[in-house]
Amino acid sequence: MVGRALGCPAGAFSTLEAVSLEGRCRHQNGTEMLYPAIGLPFLDVRGRLTYVVCAIGGKAV
Repeated sequence: MVGRALGCPAGAFSTLEAVSLEGRCRHQNGTEMLYPAIGLPFLDVRGRLTYVVCAIGGKAV
């Protein structure tokens, strides 16, 4: 799940805009997981990227 969500920061770095994705994956124990992920870039007053905050959540179905 985390590996798939790592696309969020890469997208946020390249576009300098918020990036979100969602998907499903299978947990090691066989449970299917749904997840949303988001990458939020933060810019300084000159419009330069200073950092990106990413979050992911998950829910077993």
